[in-house]
Amino acid sequence: MNSAPSIASTAGDWAKGASTPPGKSRRRGARPAGMPWKAGITPVRAAQVAVWELAGLAVLATVFPLGAAGIVAIALGAVAVLFTSVRFDGLCWYQWCDVQVHHRRRHRRVTSAGAPRDPLEAVLPGLRISRHVDRAGNRIGLARVDDGWSAVVRLAPTGRMDSEALVSALRTTFDRVDIRLSGAELVTWSVTGPPAHRGAPPENVRICWLALRYLPSAAPRAALARGGAERGAARTIASAAFGLVNQLAAAGQPSAVLDEQQLRQDLLVALGADPAGLTGHSAIVVTETWRDWRAGRVRQTCFVPRKERDALTVLGRHAPQAAFTCTSYALSRTPRGEVRGATTVRIGLPAAAKQQHEPVLRPDHVAHGLGVKLFTLNGRHAHHARATLPLALND
Repeated sequence: MNSAPSIASTAGDWAKGASTPPGKSRRRGARPAGMPWKAGITPVRAAQVAVWELAGLAVLATVFPLGAAGIVAIALGAVAVLFTSVRFDGLCWYQWCDVQVHHRRRHRRVTSAGAPRDPLEAVLPGLRISRHVDRAGNRIGLARVDDGWSAVVRLAPTGRMDSEALVSALRTTFDRVDIRLSGAELVTWSVTGPPAHRGAPPENVRICWLALRYLPSAAPRAALARGGAERGAARTIASAAFGLVNQLAAAGQPSAVLDEQQLRQDLLVALGADPAGLTGHSAIVVTETWRDWRAGRVRQTCFVPRKERDALTVLGRHAPQAAFTCTSYALSRTPRGEVRGATTVRIGLPAAAKQQHEPVLRPDHVAHGLGVKLFTLNGRHAHHARATLPLALND
């Protein structure tokens, strides 16, 4: 019978299975397929090139002889080029305008008496967690968000976490021809734990999940080959999850597929919701501001690495001053079918200082403890907080 150890039983062992420390070199392995934002003027999109060409043509058409129209064309062309090429914190100015517009449209605070009392329902409306039992009697927890099915594998607390081996196994599963997955994700969640003995420094407690997502509408053949309808979709994602477990075992990383009760418990842990709201006696208030996102009293801020080479380096690291640190490496497919990888870091901080005279911690200062340079995802924290849950929701 399939079963994964509980969160409580894994906490102490994960403190011993820490990831590679910041100062230690890593083997060269799987390279991320791409990052969402880069420094400089790259990546360049076709629309940007079109704007630059139009600006250049307008200047050439009016600059000889130089007059008022030529001066205006040069000024407007320079503004257009700067507006679509110069990046600030990873985005061009026109992209920041788009982020601001979308942020204002969805900016609201849930204060009604009918607000959800379940943290997961508040963050992912319509989430359904069900049980699937295969022919061997293994119980598998399946999460349904929209039309997609997700299954989660939790790494056993034995041994040292190897991010490159985990990403390699995840990529192999994602590249399966018989089951075309829409998303795959490696998520590590860490918190400062108690010291191993008196006088010793605190040890970090880490939990690692690998999530797979199958979208029947995007790849119906796999579900049809396994009976079709919901049963076929459930069998498909379950088969992919157990295939991933076998891949991890071959890489020396023991793991287990979560059942429905374990899946719900682990999603609550990964969410980092206010513990006071987990009792179900009070409504969960989800708040998004420009600089953070909250599910209760815990402030959460999301980041992406500035440099592509840090995409795998940051996985599994813990910011010492953070209430918790969550790192995610997600695989998805572009409309052209190309595989794309993206790393996101989510840091949780208390909403207020512990002591009356202590300053409130700034997320960007706390993030410095990870040892890599990061971009803050201002205006986009809600989306990326959901994306870092172990459900592979990047499709």
